[in-house]
Amino acid sequence: HHCGRCHKPGGDGPELTRDALAPKGTALGLFDFVRANMPHDAPGTLKEQEYWDILAHVLAAAGVVWAGPPVGPDTAERIRLPE
Repeated sequence: HHCGRCHKPGGDGPELTRDALAPKGTALGLFDFVRANMPHDAPGTLKEQEYWDILAHVLAAAGVVWAGPPVGPDTAERIRLPE
């Protein structure tokens, strides 16, 4: 699991909380950041759908999204990250 290496408790990366995600503004902003920078040791190496799947999981785990449209290229710009 790429994310858990750094984002697990005690890891080098920040815990993926609502507060940590909020500065990216929208799910699309977060997607662009994650795709360009993650995994830390090999940025941009995952398939695009893998990045969307990871983003959907992270947003659900952080309580940002619940039921509703899936997170993806058609909806990400409209999903505002709470401040």
